[in-house]
Amino acid sequence: RAVLGLVNKFNHNFTAGDAKLLAALAQQVTTIINNHITHRKLVVEERISRELEIAAEIQESFLPVKLPQMGGLSMAVSSVPASEVGGDFYDFVTLDDRHLVVMIGDVSGKGIPAAMLTSVTRTMLRVEAMRGEPPHKIIQQANNVLYQELSRTDSFVTVFVASIDTFEGRITYASAGHTPALLWRSADRSVEMLKATSLPVGIFNLQDNRSRTINLDPGDTLVLYTDGITEAQSPNHDFFGLNRLKYIVKSRGTEPPEQLQQFIQSEVSNFRRHAAWGDDATMLILKTLAQAEVPAPQNISTVVKTVDFIYPANMDYLSDISQQIANTCREHSGLPAGSRGDDFIYLIELAISEICTNIMKHAYVDSENGKIRGQVTLLNNGVQLDFFDQGLGFDPNSVPEPDADPTNLREGGYGLHIVRQIMDVVSYESKAETGNHWHLIKFLPSQQ
Repeated sequence: RAVLGLVNKFNHNFTAGDAKLLAALAQQVTTIINNHITHRKLVVEERISRELEIAAEIQESFLPVKLPQMGGLSMAVSSVPASEVGGDFYDFVTLDDRHLVVMIGDVSGKGIPAAMLTSVTRTMLRVEAMRGEPPHKIIQQANNVLYQELSRTDSFVTVFVASIDTFEGRITYASAGHTPALLWRSADRSVEMLKATSLPVGIFNLQDNRSRTINLDPGDTLVLYTDGITEAQSPNHDFFGLNRLKYIVKSRGTEPPEQLQQFIQSEVSNFRRHAAWGDDATMLILKTLAQAEVPAPQNISTVVKTVDFIYPANMDYLSDISQQIANTCREHSGLPAGSRGDDFIYLIELAISEICTNIMKHAYVDSENGKIRGQVTLLNNGVQLDFFDQGLGFDPNSVPEPDADPTNLREGGYGLHIVRQIMDVVSYESKAETGNHWHLIKFLPSQQ
């Protein structure tokens, strides 16, 4: 605001001409002030626009220039920012010619602050991935570093990290509050949802997070995305939604990743009727190729020693199984000395007890002649346990988590929960032609 006044030095009344002069001066001053304000706004807007352009260029430079060439995988990616600078990111870390780490994330907010957090978060995740850490450790280490900064700014990050073994056809993943990944199965053309395994990064200082492992068959398709896809809005403010995305993946899962990605993006654009994006929208799609197309691993020496065993599925032999595996583990040259090594062996024995007891009591509930066949593998960075049986199968996902309320205890479910807590990788597969297979991995303390 401005005030313009006239002072009469000659002690007589103002005339109508004086009033007109004052009005004319006021009009000119107002025009000058408005022009100055407009100029300042244009200068500020131009500076901000240039800063956003620079930030966008920096942000784009952090993203992978090209997709990794990985035997056994075909992939496609797209990312559309809602503004010049977005909070979405994705990355790939190639560990060797058979192992690939894939990550996709979404930082809360938009603009320069989100871009800064995006760059820092992506760098932290990439550093941990390059160390060969399992997905849940990658997320936990990043959270330990970023927690205070994120909580101070009321920000958080959702992220999905997956380690893919293209030769074995296996994916190990962890998800910190990220949108459910969609896994299209070529065998029955069904769609599975890989839901979050923990809260987002930045919510709590410590996270109870574990990696989960599933097998991939040739032709399976994994669709990773950020909420800009499912939360895209129509002119009527309806959401595109998860169900619509699942339907597309289910009906078009046979298509190559690039073709599927383009179709999804086209459907979302048509749904929005080409309105401005309300949020960043990123997609990363991977498809496993036929086994014949997957090259055998070269110059990989992850297996140090393998010992096979077979025992009757009888509780009388439980201690023998545990002792043989424990003795084999003690031969590992990387086993820490003292109490740390003893603790590692104890956790291995505890997992053995729970899994074998489950097989003996439940898989062979109607049989007294069952066998437990297994293999203990010493890896260069841990121990892998595989148990096979021909008993009754079950769905591990149907076992609910134990109730934390001590007044509401129920029977069952605690053994599997314990195994999931103490082992780094836990997977189970049941097939009519091959039987049941438990696959466990415990990394050495120095590898965690």
